[in-house]
Amino acid sequence: MTLQFLAVYLSPLAAVLGTVKPSAIDWIVIASCGLLTIGIVELTKFWEKPRTETSRFPHSLPKPDADLAYFAGHKLCSSETTGKGHNGNLRH
Repeated sequence: MTLQFLAVYLSPLAAVLGTVKPSAIDWIVIASCGLLTIGIVELTKFWEKPRTETSRFPHSLPKPDADLAYFAGHKLCSSETTGKGHNGNLRH
């Protein structure tokens, strides 16, 4: 973007490239096109937004109370309870 401004407002570069400074009406057109683009993108994001928060992140972690209910009935496996070492092999 800086190079575009230099190509227009730096006189020697503007002479080489053949560019002219935008008029007030040109700036209105430029700003309108930019704002129109932003508006369309934001409306599209609003329109396409999921209806529920859970569908927005389908691979999210379960709620903490679900984790507690799952682990409450399960015994954690360790090398002392299974007789296996860290790599899964039986210890002798």
